[in-house]
Amino acid sequence: MIASKSQFVCTSAQLFIRKSDTGINRGTITRLYNETATRVDLEVIDALCNYLNVSVGELFKFQKEGND
Repeated sequence: MIASKSQFVCTSAQLFIRKSDTGINRGTITRLYNETATRVDLEVIDALCNYLNVSVGELFKFQKEGND
């Protein structure tokens, strides 16, 4: 499973992401932050990486399912 690390990235950088800064819908940002997003467009990933100045690997992580 791919999980978002945007909450950690935003909290550690003390950021508040606005639609006017990124062009990303507020609901999408909220779902990523709360780790409830089920799919993300590549344009959104690109915009977040550019805005936060991070790589994709810093924004998302891979977790194996069923090994809790």
